[in-house]
Amino acid sequence: MVYAVRIPKREAETLRSWLKENGFYAGEFQPKITEQGEVLLPVKRDFAVSNPLGLEVVEVKLLRNLVKPQPKLPFDVIGNICIFKQGKRGVRYVDEIRRLKSIYNFLEAFYLKVGILEGVERVPPLKLLAGPDRALTIHIENGLKFYVDVKRTYFNPRLATERRRVSELVKNGEQVLDMFAGVGPFSITIAKYTGAVVDAVDINPYSIMLLKKNIEINGVKRLINAYNSDASNFSPEKRYDRVLMNLPFNALTYLKKAITLCKRNSVLHIYLAQRRDKKDYTQDILATLRGLQREGNVTKTRVLEYAPRLLIERYDTQLD
Repeated sequence: MVYAVRIPKREAETLRSWLKENGFYAGEFQPKITEQGEVLLPVKRDFAVSNPLGLEVVEVKLLRNLVKPQPKLPFDVIGNICIFKQGKRGVRYVDEIRRLKSIYNFLEAFYLKVGILEGVERVPPLKLLAGPDRALTIHIENGLKFYVDVKRTYFNPRLATERRRVSELVKNGEQVLDMFAGVGPFSITIAKYTGAVVDAVDINPYSIMLLKKNIEINGVKRLINAYNSDASNFSPEKRYDRVLMNLPFNALTYLKKAITLCKRNSVLHIYLAQRRDKKDYTQDILATLRGLQREGNVTKTRVLEYAPRLLIERYDTQLD
């Protein structure tokens, strides 16, 4: 018998990616589709015991996988595009591409990330390795479709589960601000699954163009307002119940601005990059609140490992 998570089919690939990323996926077994159309994803015992996502875990019989050549380099898949995050001495990209094509036969273009994301536009530096140099693709996650240009906009597919998790915290009728919206994965997930109204802001005009297309194709036009603006200059008349700050390397720079846009008892979700050996940012956030004569409570949650020894963590800040 094997531990497995029961999940709707449309969410299976997103969850499987998250399980693999966090070392919980039991890859020696094959997933199974039930008669009800759900997917049983095999998980390791430590996931079944801790169940950090609060999902339904069952014990079932699953077939063992035939051994396939596994990729040796870390990578992300966005639509029909693969992005290698780093190289490794002795590993040839041509061999990795062949291995990946044997697993994901829909992949067409392969890029290498040649630097880290910095600045508010977060445009990724990429080098084409193989395939057509067509950076625009359609990515599907959480039952939603997103136009993404991997060379001109920011998009992290490993945040798919995080986006759905945050959307489940939002209540219908909330006013939400997404300060660094990109092509809209947080904004659209929240609007689609909660009915909340979202103001989506981004400084990158190309991101806003794709965001508007994504709003249209996902049927949330009446719920999302898109603004091409630097978040520091965004000055709406209304105030918000919830503010998202997904700018891990610079979010604290905008924290004072975010707080001034909050109602009483609002919630901020602040995403920050942090090296494993550094102190956390809880006291910095509380000090900023006190400087604006506000009080609140901060809780920290690990989201993912962004790079070796570099974590992305979410600081949920409940204002009084």
